[in-house]
Amino acid sequence: MLAASVPLRLNVSRTEFLAENAAVVRDLIASLDGWHGHLVLMTNPTDALGTWALRWSGLAPERLLGYCVNDSLRLRFGIATALGVDAARVDAWVLGEHGDA
Repeated sequence: MLAASVPLRLNVSRTEFLAENAAVVRDLIASLDGWHGHLVLMTNPTDALGTWALRWSGLAPERLLGYCVNDSLRLRFGIATALGVDAARVDAWVLGEHGDA
């Protein structure tokens, strides 16, 4: 599991962290030379970094999974609030990059 990044700064888009976090991810993936496992990427922006990491590293796509639970939790909470039910009763997942909009 790879969950490393530069420090979060207030009022900065996640996309602005792409270049800086790509450098962190690059260094960590480079240290895995010869490793044959699967990598779970949890660094933002997850989708953009996952795509970049696959292209840069040459990893097979089936060896990398990008995952960010925060968006799914926000979606579940929003649905639960709209329906007036407990969030634990809602099962929903966000797939893909949500962007700033």
